[in-house]
Amino acid sequence: MRVVAREILRAYDLASTASHTRSLPNRGPCLLVPRPSGTERGAALAAERGAAGARAAHRPALLAMRFRDRWENVWLSLVQLALGTYMVRDARRRGLCRRHFEAAAARAADRSGAE
Repeated sequence: MRVVAREILRAYDLASTASHTRSLPNRGPCLLVPRPSGTERGAALAAERGAAGARAAHRPALLAMRFRDRWENVWLSLVQLALGTYMVRDARRRGLCRRHFEAAAARAADRSGAE
C-alpha cells in the first residue's frame, strides 16, 4: 500500500475543493492531476499553456466537485432536519424526559424522607 501511495504521489498532484476542517472533509474527494514532468503529455501541456494554464485545465472538474459537495450538504441537512424532528416528536410522545425527571424527583424525595 505504501508503494502504491508513493507512486501515485510521485506521478500526480492532488487537488481538492474540500474545506479541511475535519480529518476526512466531505468524505475526502480529491482530483488526481498528472504532474507536468511525469509524462510526455503533461510536459507538452505545461510547455504549451505554462504553469497557470496547466492549473486552469482541471478547474471545471474542481468546480463540478464543489457543486456536488455543496448539493450533498443541502440534502444531508434536510435529512438531518427531518430525522431530528421525528426523534424529538417521538421522545415527547413517549414522555422520556418527563418520566426520567419524575423518577429522579421521587428518588430524591425518598432519600430526604428516609433521613
